[in-house]
Amino acid sequence: MAEPSSEQWLDLHEAFREYYQAAPWQFFDDTHLVTVEHPSGEEKGYCVVLGSGGMEYGLAMYRGDEGLAGYLMLMTGALELGSLESLDATNALSAMLADREELSKAERDTIRGLGLRYRGRGRWPLFQTFRPGYLPWRLEDGEAVFLTWALRSMTDLASLVEKGKLTFDHEDKPDMFLTRTLRNGEWHNRWEPLLFPLPSPAPDYPDVERLQRLADSKPRTDSVWELGIFFLHAPAREERGGRPHFPVSAMLVEADSGFVIPELFMGPDPSDTDRQEMLVKLLETLLGLPSEIVVGTPRLAQLAESVTGPLGIALSVDETPACGA
Repeated sequence: MAEPSSEQWLDLHEAFREYYQAAPWQFFDDTHLVTVEHPSGEEKGYCVVLGSGGMEYGLAMYRGDEGLAGYLMLMTGALELGSLESLDATNALSAMLADREELSKAERDTIRGLGLRYRGRGRWPLFQTFRPGYLPWRLEDGEAVFLTWALRSMTDLASLVEKGKLTFDHEDKPDMFLTRTLRNGEWHNRWEPLLFPLPSPAPDYPDVERLQRLADSKPRTDSVWELGIFFLHAPAREERGGRPHFPVSAMLVEADSGFVIPELFMGPDPSDTDRQEMLVKLLETLLGLPSEIVVGTPRLAQLAESVTGPLGIALSVDETPACGA
């Protein structure tokens, strides 16, 4: 993907200026959810207006089912805002007002190159993209177009509410959200039920023969091991100037002795199969297969089950203090 063009940047800045002037936080808070369809019709963005609390002003748009699931986990407290775990579940675009110092030199250079001027604290537009496992970063061209589209939709929606042409009362529709689509130059609104997206099922581990070789080559023991797969706090880059990501580490720790199998590391946003592969590699380093593996989350249990099941290893979900969680 490419950087946004000058025209796309200018369009985005203008859309954000109009959005700020409309002050939609007067009518919405961060529990109101509005869906905007991508101009192509191939993607949905779940928009949340920020500013009703008087702290941050802008718009967050969570992308697709993955983005919606992450937002709902934050709202229900299943994820802590700002934690590394929340970064693994955040797929979003944002437009926020910030201080000049919060913008990178490249972002300030872009504004200067466009001939735009911003002054004062909390008056600089900051546009960012969030992807699971990565640090927030600059927008790509398609993301700038989608975010511009969302800002204009929410500006129009705020105008309708202000003029009394649309009622947006969450108490009347606690389990519904508004969806907006543009057809033949006109926005169309409809209410839809809010359903928590179901997580995709964990894949089966693909190399059955490898598991059989592992089972045949290792004696059985009575040991219990804790499995941890987590983000490291130090971001890394795959290439110079590339987008920083948080490496994912996998480790096995014997519950009784605290003996640690050396950590293995994965690249940015590893797949479910990648994480299963790490577990198999860790088990291959053991002298004998454990009787039980303990994991800290139900999702990790789903991933591990296709490995532990064929090996006859019991699996449980509980606290994993030896892994530091």
